[in-house]
Amino acid sequence: MANKLIRQAPLRDVFAPGHFGATGPGTPGIRLTARTRLTIHDLQVWPETRDKTQARLDTADVEAIWFGPDRWLVVGDGFEIDDGDGLLADISHGMSAIRLSGPKLRELLSKGTNIDLRPAHFKAGDAAMTKLDHIHVTLKMLADDCVDVYFRRSYGVSLFEWLMSGAREYGCRVEESEAS
Repeated sequence: MANKLIRQAPLRDVFAPGHFGATGPGTPGIRLTARTRLTIHDLQVWPETRDKTQARLDTADVEAIWFGPDRWLVVGDGFEIDDGDGLLADISHGMSAIRLSGPKLRELLSKGTNIDLRPAHFKAGDAAMTKLDHIHVTLKMLADDCVDVYFRRSYGVSLFEWLMSGAREYGCRVEESEAS
């Protein structure tokens, strides 16, 4: 009999919805939602096709996170590039995401990264490649109190445990997984 590979969420062994840590007024200070079933692509284009690609990204129904000249992380389905414009690789099998929100979001993130998280310097729409504790992540600010954290799947449990440990003092509500 042939073996069948089954795609499993990286947090399946540790993810348990509920309230953890501090309780009382102002809690939970953090909400954590695992984002499942995402399609994530690495997009690299040639310099001469950058403007054409940017125009396509601007009108596409995807989240495009700019990594640097000619390179984006593209989250969502249906984006294509023309042959010869560059490379579009599906990396969904190796990446995952968590959405964090709440009034204590910036305090939690500041425990593990050295980037300037003050609202004037890291605002909605901004993205940064950095580390949280020892884990390489990409942060994408969605609102003043909401961020998507993209990470390598193999670090999912370690990241989740670090986030839960850091969020206990604020109270943390772990919520059901959210598809794309």
